[in-house]
Amino acid sequence: MTFTEQKKSINQWFHSQCWQVFPFQEKTWKAYLSGKSGLIHAPTGIGKTYAALGGPVIQALSEAKESKGLQILWITPLRALANDTAAAISRLLSGLNMNWDVEIRHGDISSSVR
Repeated sequence: MTFTEQKKSINQWFHSQCWQVFPFQEKTWKAYLSGKSGLIHAPTGIGKTYAALGGPVIQALSEAKESKGLQILWITPLRALANDTAAAISRLLSGLNMNWDVEIRHGDISSSVR
């Protein structure tokens, strides 16, 4: 399956949000899918979360089997960003009908939940 075929669902989701995929997001997805890693440096609110999340999501969508266990571990240095990031991730996963749980862990979470 080509990259263009793989990213069709995520592009449709962006369109449903009245958003356009930025070139740096697509470049990030291609890099991830080719096994590369790196750092995303862009202004606040420009779509870094979706740039970083898109590659693993595209990969999961292209796999025939259902994923089990931990798929993505997202670490943010600021607790204040955790809820916003979780909401953005949940929004994309829900829009693509992906049955992944999104959970937040920090020091104030009870030990029974952790």
